Amino acid sequence: MPRALLFMAIAFAVCSNTYNFIDMKPVLVFGFPITAGTVLIACSYILSDAITELYGRKAMLDVLKFAVIMQLFSVANAQLGCYMTPTPDWHMNEAYVSILGQAPKAAILSAFAFYCGTSTNAFIMVWLKEKWKGKYFPARAALSTIGGEFVDGFAYVLPFFYGILPLTEQVAMVCTICTFKCCVEFFVLPITNAVVSKLKGANNDGV
Repeated sequence: MPRALLFMAIAFAVCSNTYNFIDMKPVLVFGFPITAGTVLIACSYILSDAITELYGRKAMLDVLKFAVIMQLFSVANAQLGCYMTPTPDWHMNEAYVSILGQAPKAAILSAFAFYCGTSTNAFIMVWLKEKWKGKYFPARAALSTIGGEFVDGFAYVLPFFYGILPLTEQVAMVCTICTFKCCVEFFVLPITNAVVSKLKGANNDGV
């Protein structure tokens, strides 16, 4: 495995794993509702674009499987902690269970949404790469990001917050999250483009 791919795969897994545990909380940014892990999921899509561009869609799907396995491992350990008997002098078990007890639901939906969104992102990236003969990486990254983010957002937010938040607020949250994540990705797109170009030059065999 190329060293750069290994680094990006680990970074992708860390982002997606951390995202599971902090994205359960809806927050307000400038008065608009998003989830606490929005920036991390945006970072994951940036890495997804770079991996797909450099190493192909199959490599990205392999990285995604690795990330899902890491998520399941973390969630299993969190659940084990929920069921273990706390010491008598520790009085935060209820709070611990109330938060980490949602981890399985978050992980399952996150994995499902991640797979749908990242697969959509990779499919659009590869399709446009073939259509445009490998040119216009920034435009391909932007368009694939928009498609992937909306699929990811609807696949996660609607099932997770069903019965907790009104449907209108859920849809508004999806739109806000997608817009915010796309803005983050577009903001760092010049850096992503520069890194991808440099790695392509180093490899001298960009996929």
